[in-house]
Amino acid sequence: MLREQSVAIASKSSLALTAEVFDEILSGGAVAVGVTSVLGFESEMNFLLRRKVTRRNDSMQFTYRNPYRSTHITASYPYAKSIVVAALAYPKPSVDETNHIASYARKDYYGELRSILEASASHLRELRYRSQVVLDDNALVDKAAARRAGLGWIGKNSLLLVPKVGSNVVLGSIVTSAELKVSATPVSSRCGSCHRCQQACPTGALDEAGVLEVSKCISWLLQREGPFPLELRESVGQRIYGCDECQVVCPIGSKTVDSACDALRPMDVKAAISPVTILSLGDDELLQTYGRLYIPRRAPNHLRRNALLALGNKDMLNVEEFELLSRYRSSDDPILVEQATWSLSKHGFKAHTLRPL
Repeated sequence: MLREQSVAIASKSSLALTAEVFDEILSGGAVAVGVTSVLGFESEMNFLLRRKVTRRNDSMQFTYRNPYRSTHITASYPYAKSIVVAALAYPKPSVDETNHIASYARKDYYGELRSILEASASHLRELRYRSQVVLDDNALVDKAAARRAGLGWIGKNSLLLVPKVGSNVVLGSIVTSAELKVSATPVSSRCGSCHRCQQACPTGALDEAGVLEVSKCISWLLQREGPFPLELRESVGQRIYGCDECQVVCPIGSKTVDSACDALRPMDVKAAISPVTILSLGDDELLQTYGRLYIPRRAPNHLRRNALLALGNKDMLNVEEFELLSRYRSSDDPILVEQATWSLSKHGFKAHTLRPL
């Protein structure tokens, strides 16, 4: 029986196995899938190294931590022969929507994609191919892998744009010992003369098309440890986690994404996530509620810092919000004290007396 199974596996062509994998992933809900080789991403490695040497990565680590490993998948998975890359779309927010939290983080879309990829990886393991899901991990430059696998192009917002879908996608891969059929059709850029994403960026982090200036990116700064940069605080608006501006204005695939993602649409987002909610919860409850978000050192005060900043940028405080800001001025965390003080001053209250200026 074992010998018969081995013969059956050996007789399956690379093309047939690839089609099988694609069918599984697409039927699971992904909007695009492709295969690329395990050759190193040399230009991406050189880019990461240049940015790191000149400190233009700010304090961001991720793929900057070990550029060689991030751009050479065989450094982590020596058995790898192919990389299967997939994209899962998520709903794009409306232009006039106030977003405390970015669309990609409103639901565990990475978890959804991991489940889809894990099902296909399990199938490959049943066929005796070593296979590992790699997702939201510093082991792989996922945008570069997706582009080389033919899923889309890198837009002027520095994100992967999938045809008819846009950049509202999360990416994940299966690294496998199976020699699958490499996707050979690259996707040409369709950005053309459009610069909406660059013009919409609140801090000018996309002044150079296709290149993100990390030290100005709101999504990164809301994850970065320490005090929020003073000169960029007003640009953050009421955001607490992430920023969607460069994606909201992108004309690629807006209607397609909305119609394709009803099953993934998050429920009651505005009621569930607000500065008041974050500032009112205890440590354990805060991490339990928002634990799937990236929170440096799993420190609850990091999200509280962002919530305090969001209140400072509101047009007007209600009584509960004012009381929370006042309370956090007595925090044991000096970063929270400073942020609460700044936010109160934005609403016209003196740092020491809390009386209107």
